[in-house]
Amino acid sequence: QPSFKQEFIYNGRYQDNLKFVYREFSEDLARPAFTQEVQYDISKETMVGFKNLIIEVIEASNTKIQYKVIQTF
Repeated sequence: QPSFKQEFIYNGRYQDNLKFVYREFSEDLARPAFTQEVQYDISKETMVGFKNLIIEVIEASNTKIQYKVIQTF
């Protein structure tokens, strides 16, 4: 049975913009067609959503993020 993994990786902050990389893996191989970079402006909204994932950003710097998972993938 093939394994499937989703990752939502924090990639830093610039001003009020948070950057993330989303990746999907199948059988431990990265599928380039399923890698996507996304960016969110948190100046007015601290909730971030991608696919079914929803997180609330509590604090973020360029090197680390503190968040609460509201809903998983």
